Amino acid sequence: MNIVKLGNISGKHQKILHKCMQLGLSRITKKSTPVQTRLFFDSFIQRLDAGYNTFDIDRHKLVGPDRNCAEWLMKCGATIKFEGHNNHILEYNALPSSNFDKYKIEEIDLTDSTVMLKGFPHLHNCKHVKKIIIHNCKYLCDSCIAYLPELKSTLEHLQISSCRYITSEGLIPITELVNLKKLIIYDLPHLEEKHKKPLLDLLKDALPKCDTELIKQ
Repeated sequence: MNIVKLGNISGKHQKILHKCMQLGLSRITKKSTPVQTRLFFDSFIQRLDAGYNTFDIDRHKLVGPDRNCAEWLMKCGATIKFEGHNNHILEYNALPSSNFDKYKIEEIDLTDSTVMLKGFPHLHNCKHVKKIIIHNCKYLCDSCIAYLPELKSTLEHLQISSCRYITSEGLIPITELVNLKKLIIYDLPHLEEKHKKPLLDLLKDALPKCDTELIKQ
């Protein structure tokens, strides 16, 4: 099997591929070329990521919005910090095992995570989130940003960076985040240069109390 030639794969996915080999999936790709092997596992992992992003309304009702959201974020490789705690939770198994209603998400770091549009309904009724970093999220699209106003009553700090599918139009919902104090935007390949100043003016007009940075690269 040509696993050694698969290239840039996250640590989480490397573990998954190793498990696949243990389960015998190596037989499927035994006669494949390196390119065919890569395409097979890209498709496999994308389906797995899609499964992690599926919103389960029954789970949401059972454990509450913050716990359900935390589980989604952990499965997708994000990190979180709970209100009243100093350290970030870095992996799923580190989540509290009981008293779910006592743990409220205060900070979310989506750096290098595999969150998708279908997962963003998990944000509904999370009423304590103050900070979100959205950096280098390969599946993130404009429609994901439209879910952020769910957090407008508490969100104070937002960073959006290195997300290749985000456009100037996709950033417009940020104008609804009336409690923002800090906004950082940079390295968005689809944010055209001609749209940067109008976007910055729009954001500053809508959020006069927010320190807005549209950093040039």
